[in-house]
Amino acid sequence: MQIVGIDRITPGDILGKSLFNNRSELLLASGFELTGDMIELMKKKGIRFV
Repeated sequence: MQIVGIDRITPGDILGKSLFNNRSELLLASGFELTGDMIELMKKKGIRFV
């Protein structure tokens, strides 16, 4: 598993680890298949790496 810049992920990619916000709230679970809309939302929220 590796850390990847948000600009390098594509729809259909699968998260290797769960994604949490700065309050330790779960945003996306490990194994989640990313969609184009979700990638755009992550960019808008300032997420730079997954």
